[in-house]
Amino acid sequence: GRSDLKEASLSNDSSDARPASPTQTVNTKILIGILVFFAFWILLFLWRHIFSDATHALDEAKARMQCSTNIKAIATAIHAYKDEHGSFPPTFTVDESGRRMHSWRTLILPYLGEQEIFDQFDLSQRWDADVNRAARETVVDAYRCPSDTNDGATTRYFAVIVGDGIMTGDVGTKAERVVDGMDNTIVVVEGPPEKATSWAEPLDLTADEFLAFDSETELSHHVGGTHAAMADGSIIFFTRSTDKKLLSAMLTASGGEPVDTGW
Repeated sequence: GRSDLKEASLSNDSSDARPASPTQTVNTKILIGILVFFAFWILLFLWRHIFSDATHALDEAKARMQCSTNIKAIATAIHAYKDEHGSFPPTFTVDESGRRMHSWRTLILPYLGEQEIFDQFDLSQRWDADVNRAARETVVDAYRCPSDTNDGATTRYFAVIVGDGIMTGDVGTKAERVVDGMDNTIVVVEGPPEKATSWAEPLDLTADEFLAFDSETELSHHVGGTHAAMADGSIIFFTRSTDKKLLSAMLTASGGEPVDTGW
């Protein structure tokens, strides 16, 4: 009786404690291996995605900062030109027949520390003449935004040509004509990527071209907006939400429009 029950109990305990079969052990290891494999790749994907976004954001921040530095250098050079010549540089020079010859970007080269490039130009010949090839194909760092991916001596920094603008034709504007205020008047802007051109070409933007963006369009390579240099040398980053009427008012030197920037 009791001995039989004890023996049966011992027999059951022994059965429950039996080790897993080799097949079960192998299957468990395979399952764990598969789970670890997928967990590794999921974590790697997430890490790369997060790291990539962070790297892109850092690169964009650096590019935007350098772009701001570039346009600041341009604004400073324009002021140095004004101080020496008594007026802002003309947007372009012309020959006797009125053909455009050279850009303001060429005229301010000495004030950017690029005297050597300036001296290579024959200003009596058009910017695209063979004699000016070496000069115009030289990359000027201050004229290139770091976000630009195209090669060559190109730029996206433009004057905006309007009837009452500061840099609007072949005659330089004197400072006293900027009655709207130097800090309220745009002198140079950063244009959109599709407008990139040779920095030596006497080509700039019309007001319509600068203002022809909608709320879903980037004004430049930079996320959310674009840089502009004011006549007093300050730099402003205009966002896509900036009112177009405000921008239009800031393009004129003596239009008398009210300018309420809010900053």
